[in-house]
Amino acid sequence: MRGPELVDRALRSRALVYGSLPPEGRDLDLLLPPGEEAAVEAALTAAGFLRRGATWARFADCTVDLVELTGAAAWRLPLAELDALFAEGKPLDGLTRLVRPAPHHAVLILARRVAGEGGRLDVKRHARLDRALQEDPRAWERARARASAWGAHETLSRLQEVHAQGATDGPGAQRPSPRRPQSPRPRRSRGGVIALSGLDGAGKSTQALALRETLERLGYETTIAWTRIIWDDALWRVALPLKAAVTRPLRMFQMARSRLPGGSRAALEGNRGGATPAADDPVKRIREGSVLLTHAWTMVIALVNGWSQRRLTRPHLRRGGIVICDRYTLDSIVALRFSYGVRRRFRAQRALIAALSPAARRAYLLDVRPETAYARKREGGVEWLEGHRRLYREEHVELGVRLLDGERAPDDLCAEIALDVWQSGL
Repeated sequence: MRGPELVDRALRSRALVYGSLPPEGRDLDLLLPPGEEAAVEAALTAAGFLRRGATWARFADCTVDLVELTGAAAWRLPLAELDALFAEGKPLDGLTRLVRPAPHHAVLILARRVAGEGGRLDVKRHARLDRALQEDPRAWERARARASAWGAHETLSRLQEVHAQGATDGPGAQRPSPRRPQSPRPRRSRGGVIALSGLDGAGKSTQALALRETLERLGYETTIAWTRIIWDDALWRVALPLKAAVTRPLRMFQMARSRLPGGSRAALEGNRGGATPAADDPVKRIREGSVLLTHAWTMVIALVNGWSQRRLTRPHLRRGGIVICDRYTLDSIVALRFSYGVRRRFRAQRALIAALSPAARRAYLLDVRPETAYARKREGGVEWLEGHRRLYREEHVELGVRLLDGERAPDDLCAEIALDVWQSGL
């Protein structure tokens, strides 16, 4: 049973839905009359909702059902006005005790909210006000008659002014006057990185999209960032010029050697059967033969990767946004070890990536069998995937990444991740 129906059954008297109406609303904003909070809270708890402050949330089916409860005393209205607010409300379709505000009360509520948010009337609230005025052309007049009891004379005039100017966001909207500050985000957040790691085919992208949708329903500014240490464009902008500068003199040296006695024969033997691109790469051969050069090159890779992760996340974090990273530091360490030495720990490279990359608030490893990952994406081959999986399972504990069964039903996994992120205190 969804939130509105559940609450409607629990109520003994009318309660007011003062935000967006179901089913369009992101959440259910309820003003409860005195004496109703305990019954509603008990019904929500029994239905699997969890509480954080005034917000009650239930995570399921890759989404979230939200209810926000406000006691009537919080609005500080005279008792007569409070009684009128509930009594004059308009019943919602299919529900018995949940009501929406009468048009004049909708105007007064919007006046309060717009004044409290710096005089900003967004597209959604502008449309809500238009509907109230269409339903009752005398809504402004009726609202003014009650404005004194609401302490809303000035805020009502302000609302009428900004309504005449048009919505302050959305396509074609007017911008508010510079003297009027912008409203705060729907949810205040300290920002944070949420990292999803695992094999290609583990389901990271699916879970990232689902988590973004859920967090946006919760009111958080959310974006998805994608990183991959070996395939970072910034890395190749550094690597290719360096490689070209070193390759030319090496090839000239090889050509000179081939003209020496026995050199031609050696060159022919080296190329018998056709050389692979890797075997014909002199820079790679030199690097693989030198521990020092491998260390220097992997430090370059770590530097570029850490800086890329920082560049992709920091602008959003400064605004208090949530960044969901499809691959993050765990994936970088696994790729580094797989490509440059599974027996090496690369501690200096780890430290460099960690120093540059914002720490993840929550990090998850979606663990799947190589056969499952290969069946989903047909990339890499089972043996190649098995090698990566072993490294993921070795590394996740040290890096503080939570192991999750990526072969579970996606909806169950969505719910677990979203709940854990919500409970992290964003």
